[in-house]
Amino acid sequence: MEYNFTYREKDKGFQVILSYKDNVGRWKQKSKQGFKTKREAKNAGDKLLEEVKANAPVYIDNSTANITFGEFAAIFLNDTRRSIAYNTILGYQHALKAFSELKDMRLVDITHSDILSIFNSLPVKANTANLYLVKLKTIFKRAVSPYELITKDPTAGIQPLKIKGQRKINALSKERLEAILARLKTKNYTLYTACCIAAFAGLRVGEIAALKWSDIDFNAGTLKVERQMVATNKNVMALQELKSNNSYRTVPIPLRLQTVLAEYKNKHPRHISDMVFWNATYHSIKRVSQYTKGDISIHDFRHTYATTLLSSGFDIKTVAALLGDTVETVLKAYVHYTDEMRENAQKRLSNFF
Repeated sequence: MEYNFTYREKDKGFQVILSYKDNVGRWKQKSKQGFKTKREAKNAGDKLLEEVKANAPVYIDNSTANITFGEFAAIFLNDTRRSIAYNTILGYQHALKAFSELKDMRLVDITHSDILSIFNSLPVKANTANLYLVKLKTIFKRAVSPYELITKDPTAGIQPLKIKGQRKINALSKERLEAILARLKTKNYTLYTACCIAAFAGLRVGEIAALKWSDIDFNAGTLKVERQMVATNKNVMALQELKSNNSYRTVPIPLRLQTVLAEYKNKHPRHISDMVFWNATYHSIKRVSQYTKGDISIHDFRHTYATTLLSSGFDIKTVAALLGDTVETVLKAYVHYTDEMRENAQKRLSNFF
């Protein structure tokens, strides 16, 4: 909305005049007077503007009234391409394919019922359907604001599908962890080192691939997580900022991991890039399964780190900080272990009192 304020002295006080252009392009004015100071007049002007915006009639430009959902989705993806990761773009593309029935429909004609009908009949698992719904909700939310192509979000009120049972976290027992690490050490020393970082410091695979020697302080026994490696195109990887503020963190590295890192550093000359794994790729670091009969991923080592902390009595807030997650995420992902913690706490309290 175009607008401007004018202030003038009138009747031994101040007057504020709000000039604004309505949704059909006509200039209008509203004013108030009788204020002792100009500051009071400015505050009143701000309230006038809020009232005008709240009561403005809904108007959609006819030039965009016929835009289809598919056309807008293409515009949205093009506008956001540089600010989101390649895998996120793929997620949107999969969601658009799942809701392909909407592609040729006019954006303004799509209803809540249209979307709900498609969503409830998606031939995919509940988890996948819910992921598609999140992407779709984002697209329609942007169509409302800032694009202003529609006035109401037709996905509002559509709830994700309920998922039966809790997805089991694949945490490794101490014996199995040691056996796998011993095998990796003889087969692929780089992958062994990467898995040790996941198992004993809890880093994600993208964070491991992006690690630099300058991030590791052997004297303090700490490791800084400052960046991640992500796919920016099908075959292109790049260093990028972390997803959230929670992900930026400094974690302690136990003596065992310090020893592993020091040995790896001695065996591999320091690269000009300062990257720890300059001789490996993001994808090669993920290939744990070829050495573990296909049932283990590198992320399972991070799960093992988290569950070890929880079962050892670390509080949820500390575990979340070390993982670079929120407390809510940890509670949801490791509900079995946090339930066990509560039971143990109850037993200790009973014994104590």
